Amino acid sequence: MHQKTQPTLFLGEVRIFSGEPPQTEIRSFTVSHQSIVTGQSVTLSWQTGDAAEVILVGDGGVELNGRRVVAPVASSVYQLIATSELGTVSQSLAVIVDGIPLEPRIS
Repeated sequence: MHQKTQPTLFLGEVRIFSGEPPQTEIRSFTVSHQSIVTGQSVTLSWQTGDAAEVILVGDGGVELNGRRVVAPVASSVYQLIATSELGTVSQSLAVIVDGIPLEPRIS
């Protein structure tokens, strides 16, 4: 006897993505004043997207979107790092104190 076989039916899921896949991003990282005199403070502000953790180097973990008031005593570079399973990104900005430029850096 010849036995008939039933066709195999596979059920699955199809996902269609348009545009770029999501990425960890720093949407903005700004400072209230780029140049100050000793004793003054500045506000660093940032907005991130799709980040799981945000670090302000030298200050540790910070909010995903936030601000921090700092009072540098010398010209300084501030670096913000955002990470997630989608990747890691960073941005830096400088604050000049008393008109003294930053030391050259090799990165």
